[in-house]
Amino acid sequence: MIFEEGTFLIQDFLANRDKSINKTGFIIGTTSHYSHDSDFYLTPTRQSKVISLMGVIVKNVETAKKFAHYLDDHVDYIFVDCEKKIETINYGANDVGNIEKAVYSVIKKAKMVPFKGNDLTFQSADSLLRILAPNFTGGKVAIIGSGNLSMKIGLSLLERGNSVTIYSRNLLRAQKIAEVLNAIKFRTVQSSCTATNEIRDAFLDSAIAVVATHHKNLIGEDLINLMNHNGLEFGSILVDVGKGGFTQEVIQKWNIHRIDIEDEITNEIEKLLVKFNSMKLRSKRMLLQGKYLVKKGIVGSVGDIIVDDPDNPRRIIGVCDGNGNLNQINSSETFELLAKISSHK
Repeated sequence: MIFEEGTFLIQDFLANRDKSINKTGFIIGTTSHYSHDSDFYLTPTRQSKVISLMGVIVKNVETAKKFAHYLDDHVDYIFVDCEKKIETINYGANDVGNIEKAVYSVIKKAKMVPFKGNDLTFQSADSLLRILAPNFTGGKVAIIGSGNLSMKIGLSLLERGNSVTIYSRNLLRAQKIAEVLNAIKFRTVQSSCTATNEIRDAFLDSAIAVVATHHKNLIGEDLINLMNHNGLEFGSILVDVGKGGFTQEVIQKWNIHRIDIEDEITNEIEKLLVKFNSMKLRSKRMLLQGKYLVKKGIVGSVGDIIVDDPDNPRRIIGVCDGNGNLNQINSSETFELLAKISSHK
């Protein structure tokens, strides 16, 4: 009955979407911290310039397959979160939490395009921090949590030249993350990443605190008061990447920035559609004298011409020099070359 309610809402979305946008898509995602009683929950509808979107977060593979089977007759594209985040206890009898493979086995008409949901959350957090603190370098940052996002955000802030402290109750895990970040950071970065299982040590003198944990009400005002509130132009920056990491007392007195990935999802879907459709083009087309028209994104040989579409070129990107670079050509040469290509179709 619950699944039927979900399909009813999908039908309502399809019936009432903006008909001037002819492409429809559906996102099937997962999460490593599933806290709902049912096997799925629907996500808000989204509208971009090229596609109408709706989505669902599923608890297990079987639910993903049910939605994919239903959606196959109703949407143009199914975007699948390819990260393996389904908990072991929710595995089916014959799977290992791989919804990407399961969905692919079910759909016959719609086009499946994988994406990485966690990366979108990181991109949103990273861009938010760069906007909030455009000149932040040489400071201290507290990263609360030792998961995938903590590692990615920590590396970005470390490579901006800041000292990063990773906090986890599991000190060994935090130390391993710090060791990895210090090993892979740019060799020119002088600052370093450290680990602690004492949360006060992480907050002490930090100008930025990123809370990337699902522990509720973990950060109280006593910790906020330890921060360096003069390290940035507008005071310290608090970011909640998880859900509910700060106490109500802190929320009432301080600005807590939440991550909103809606723009990242829409932009990612649009980029994936461009890539998906461009890769369906033929990669090469013979021109003259052994030289090829080569589509953007494919390696060419010396003298090959990189174009937007080998079958119907409208833009010349450049000419291959044989060393992985492109030689640019001026507008008059471009015009002559396009005319030459057109005459030999």
